[in-house]
Amino acid sequence: MQLRGVGYSQFHQHLSNIRKVQTFLGTLHPDSPVLLTHLERLQPWLSTLSTQLEHQLPKAIKTPTHWDLIKQFTDLLVGECKVVLDQPPLMITKSQAFFIQSVIQTIIFVGRYTPPLRAGVVRDLMHPSQVARLGCQNPDCKAKGTCQGNRLEVEVGADGQRRARVQALHHKTEGARNEMSNGPISFLLPPCPLNDLLLWWLDKGWHLVRQGYAKGDPAPTVFTSSYLQSYSCSTLSQWWTQFKSVHSPKSLKIGSITECRSSFIEAFTDKFRNDESKWVRAAAIMGNSIEAWKKHYAVTLKRRRCQEGIDAFASEFLLEDVDREEREEVALVSMELPPCRVLSSLLQPLPGFKNDSYDVPVLLDVLGVCGDELGTW
Repeated sequence: MQLRGVGYSQFHQHLSNIRKVQTFLGTLHPDSPVLLTHLERLQPWLSTLSTQLEHQLPKAIKTPTHWDLIKQFTDLLVGECKVVLDQPPLMITKSQAFFIQSVIQTIIFVGRYTPPLRAGVVRDLMHPSQVARLGCQNPDCKAKGTCQGNRLEVEVGADGQRRARVQALHHKTEGARNEMSNGPISFLLPPCPLNDLLLWWLDKGWHLVRQGYAKGDPAPTVFTSSYLQSYSCSTLSQWWTQFKSVHSPKSLKIGSITECRSSFIEAFTDKFRNDESKWVRAAAIMGNSIEAWKKHYAVTLKRRRCQEGIDAFASEFLLEDVDREEREEVALVSMELPPCRVLSSLLQPLPGFKNDSYDVPVLLDVLGVCGDELGTW
């Protein structure tokens, strides 16, 4: 069983069930002093057994989920960015600046600190310095001349801290009937590494990579290719494929941007499984509805719900809500057995269980939809 990875936590559950059975047996024959005496002697024996197993058995090792691996990957990328930014400003190269841009895009796509934005929204975000000059660049915009389009803004709070704000007026579900899905996507980034990196990119990195560019006007968007051209769907997909192949560890099959969205939804619905109001707000930021989550992304959500139903049925209905008639039937069946066979087994002395005389073989065994509530989970 040790080879199978069975740990103490699984046997702890069995011991808990034994204690429940012990309590139940005491209710069957409350007037039997012999039975109650042996049940009382069983209690310290179980405690000794539990203590010995806890010290000698390995702890259960939680298998990391895909979302756990994605968080580790993005945290490593953030660490590399900090190494770059610790250099003197004049030492940072254009190549390093583009690397930081790629890290920012990765964090946004996988949903490390905020729910992941759609690639089309990230692709069209305008730099704050270009909004007043160019206005909205969406060809389907119905408010040309007054609309400022999808953009990033920088705000200063009452505490003097600068925060980046995402303003996405145009997105996939802007014309949907669902009120939560069709409105503008607007939110302030929480204090987190993503906010720090994005502010550096807007203030310095974006301008650094444009120094000496002499091939016409570079793209006004926040994120561009290494040729300073706006991303298209195909070039953004090519960037993602190349970046993850170079920087992601071999143990992590990070998948496509859509698969990363699925991992986020699986982790988010698992952590906040009893609060669908947070699902609604996170889905709105992602340009989805909860119905789309359940249908296309959260592939294990239905399976988890089924398992929760089974667990609730087993623990609440079968074990805790046994009515009096069932208890009486069990008592009658037990009383029909020959008394000598019941009591003889109970009267047998309990085996000793001490460390120095009995050797136990070691054989057992992701609303507030952003900020600390979401980003650090």
